[in-house]
Amino acid sequence: MTDANGLFGLAVDTVRLMQIPGLVPSLLVVGVGYPDAEAVIDTVEIRARDLTPTPSSHFPGSGHADAFIEFVSSELRPWLAGRFPNAVGDATYFGHSLGGLFGAYTLLTASSTF
Repeated sequence: MTDANGLFGLAVDTVRLMQIPGLVPSLLVVGVGYPDAEAVIDTVEIRARDLTPTPSSHFPGSGHADAFIEFVSSELRPWLAGRFPNAVGDATYFGHSLGGLFGAYTLLTASSTF
């Protein structure tokens, strides 16, 4: 999932609650965030950079979703596979707002990523 700075705890707790009645199997929740951001507001510009497929005048520096897909494919997934080999076979993505845009873009352009 993206937006881990603000949503990781919510995602993990949601999975835990869904596991109680057996609605989802055991799974690994991976959150991609920005460790140098002190507050969620500090991620706004970085999110626009990473999660948008095309540059926008509303978001300076935006339009680098392809680079973020490359990071997920060539760095993050192999890193996870080395540490949690049973957890990377069936990857599902969650993102909201610009993260939803990134998910739709990835589905259309690099569907094997998730």
